[in-house]
Amino acid sequence: MVIIFIKDLVTKGNCGAITDLVDAWSLIATSILSVMKLILSRINHKSMHLIVNSAIEDWNNVDTAKTRGTMMKYAYIGRLVFIVQMSGAYTTVIPLIFKSPPNFDTGNYHENVNITLPFRNIPIGPNCWLPLSISENIYLLYYLLVTLHLIILCTAYIGGDVYIFGIAMHVCGQFQLLYDSFEKLDGSLNDFVLRNKIHQLIQRHCHLLMLANEFENAFNLVILVQVAANTFIIGISGEMKYFL
Repeated sequence: MVIIFIKDLVTKGNCGAITDLVDAWSLIATSILSVMKLILSRINHKSMHLIVNSAIEDWNNVDTAKTRGTMMKYAYIGRLVFIVQMSGAYTTVIPLIFKSPPNFDTGNYHENVNITLPFRNIPIGPNCWLPLSISENIYLLYYLLVTLHLIILCTAYIGGDVYIFGIAMHVCGQFQLLYDSFEKLDGSLNDFVLRNKIHQLIQRHCHLLMLANEFENAFNLVILVQVAANTFIIGISGEMKYFL
């Protein structure tokens, strides 16, 4: 669908409302960004594998109720953000689909001029990009493809973000547990036991720092591209307002 939208943008340009054109640009940008997220995650699969395996081991090695409670607190934050973000994303996409149901009647009365303007509804993008010469079956297939693309894009785009956030919350939880472990150290232990405990905590600290570095290596470019895409979308949205 992205290739089709880019082709229509180049060949047909803006033949409809400016807002429809902005929506088309947004779909193209977010689609490319979603693909880049998947590609970059695949390129950095070793870092991803290390982080996920470490998280699995952390949950398997829970030994006290307090440790589990701390980890559950950060997991709850990640889950809450996931629910809110995904609900908001689908709440945005579903009205786009139901607002413009398939229209097999190609006549529409224009309010300003007493003429009939032919069009076919699509969930997103200028209606004039879709030629009237295509059959109803092809039009319905096109409409379904756009709808499916919106749902998949919504899942991939927002899902990738909340996945990164969930991993970050887990790492934050492990740093909190490390801090709590250091807080428990006191002078009641003998020197040998205390040195051994400090050595274990230092090793854990080094491991968490390594995870944080792997996290940065895996997602820093993704975050950079995300910020660039959001800046681009906000920029064209503001620029298009002058043409409304």
